[in-house]
Amino acid sequence: MAAEGWRLPEWEPELFREQSAAKAYGLWRNGTLCGCITLMAYPRSGWIGNLLVPPAARGGGCGRRLFRHALARLEGRARIWLTASAAGAPLYRQYGFHPVGSIVRWRCTGQGGGNGGAGSFEALLERDAACWGDDRHSLLGWLAPRGSVLQRGATVALLQPGERLRVLGPWYAPDLCPRECRDVLAAAIAQSPAGAELVLDLPADSPLVSLLPACGFTPGGDNALMVRGEPLSLPPHYSLASLGSVG
Repeated sequence: MAAEGWRLPEWEPELFREQSAAKAYGLWRNGTLCGCITLMAYPRSGWIGNLLVPPAARGGGCGRRLFRHALARLEGRARIWLTASAAGAPLYRQYGFHPVGSIVRWRCTGQGGGNGGAGSFEALLERDAACWGDDRHSLLGWLAPRGSVLQRGATVALLQPGERLRVLGPWYAPDLCPRECRDVLAAAIAQSPAGAELVLDLPADSPLVSLLPACGFTPGGDNALMVRGEPLSLPPHYSLASLGSVG
């Protein structure tokens, strides 16, 4: 993945080794790895991520074969999600996926010295289920003890673990209260190690975007959020729980 320019949170390889709902598959030919893909299976939905094929193996159908395998593993779920680059979107459209928005990655640098969070894990689960129409305890219950739940009023977020790279997400602000959101962002920056990168993936049209520059965040690249299955209206106040891998 490093050779492909992909970056993973430090916990992610461990998740795919330990969590039964998380699966990683590789395609091998003559002892050579020709590609890999990951998925996260929730009760009603699923997430496909990390579809990677080395340059030497491209053009031979490896990516398509891996993608079809992941779809088969998630068969029967109401919705399947993924984030797509401009290069990957045409393949996903062929299998019934359509874009529902654009996700922008925002970055800043941790300051260190902050205290741990004291937010409600139950509130995080409740906001998450309301957003995605599913119970994602398999992911959040694995992440929360390793990270920190931050909460100010109705605004709640998970600051995920990591020394070199930390992820703020999911983040839910149902009241869209600027003060609460700024406090959560400030707490995340303070609790991230000094000099470490802090990132979050936020919808491009989120009202929360206007708060980020003043808190020291700068925008990076963007990908399309795509879905196949039953319609679901996402609220305007969420961030993803990962860098495109598990939702």
